[in-house]
Amino acid sequence: MVEKGITVCQSHGFVLRTTNGGVEVSRVLPHGPKDLQTEDSIVSINGKSVATAADAMRILDASIGVEQQTELEVSRGSGRVQEIVNVMMPCPAAKAEDGQIESGEEKKGAFSFARKEKTPDSKDEADAGNSPAPAIADVQPAVELSEAEQEKTLGNQAFKDSLWEDAIMHFTAAIDLSPKPAPNTLYSNRAAAYLQAGKAKEALMDAVKSTEGFPDFAKGHYRAGQALLDLERHTEAIVALNRALQCDPNNVQIYGALSRAQNLLEAAQKANEEAKEAAAEKKAQKEAAAAKRALQLTQKQSASGIKEATQAFADAKTNDASRAAKTANRN
Repeated sequence: MVEKGITVCQSHGFVLRTTNGGVEVSRVLPHGPKDLQTEDSIVSINGKSVATAADAMRILDASIGVEQQTELEVSRGSGRVQEIVNVMMPCPAAKAEDGQIESGEEKKGAFSFARKEKTPDSKDEADAGNSPAPAIADVQPAVELSEAEQEKTLGNQAFKDSLWEDAIMHFTAAIDLSPKPAPNTLYSNRAAAYLQAGKAKEALMDAVKSTEGFPDFAKGHYRAGQALLDLERHTEAIVALNRALQCDPNNVQIYGALSRAQNLLEAAQKANEEAKEAAAEKKAQKEAAAAKRALQLTQKQSASGIKEATQAFADAKTNDASRAAKTANRN
């Protein structure tokens, strides 16, 4: 009995399951990517968002024999303790034979790599059968990477090691060495490194570049929103993050960034209003002080004028008396 919602990605080495929250890694096969973990949620594959295990399978199948590497963006953890991890793996040159997942209720040996055959639960059971146990598909040989892919791999490792400037250097080299136009994921990766290095302007330029020709590239819009937040351009950040959410509605990381952007915008608006009120109050106080000084000066000038007039009158009266006395003496 095949378990519903299960898709075996044998060529790439893992099993996916469609859940209410999206696409979950049900099992990692022996030849699967070592950095992938059971219960990881697949967010996107090669920059394309996935909603079901079947969607993921179609994207993976389309990359076989075409791409040199497959990039999985996965969400790891639960609740508020979540992180987004990029998992890189070589892309198979050819498709392996499909397998199936058997229901755990039917038997313990749940995984079968061959159609219409059962995998024995133990060595004794295998020996007792008339036919040999089905063989696991051979691991695909490692594909020799181009110089651009090598630089991208080095950049991913540097980013994982928190060596932001090294990551920027390797992603830049990968862009320069890639056929033009360079893959948009390289610009997105470099944008992430720029963000971590505190270079928001450069991150914004790369994030916008990663969406050119790829309007549904959620990661690019998301990183543009992050850069705009760092630049305190909150309204523009909300626009970018809403666009990212439209492209990837189930991405909890985008929801978190959007909520943060809205809170920061409200705080900035409140601070702006308070600053305006404080400026208006300061202006009113300044104008009142100026009016008071003007009144004091007017009063001072008025008092001085009265004093000068009184003195002039007294002087004139003294002069008149002096003239009168002189006239009397002459007579």
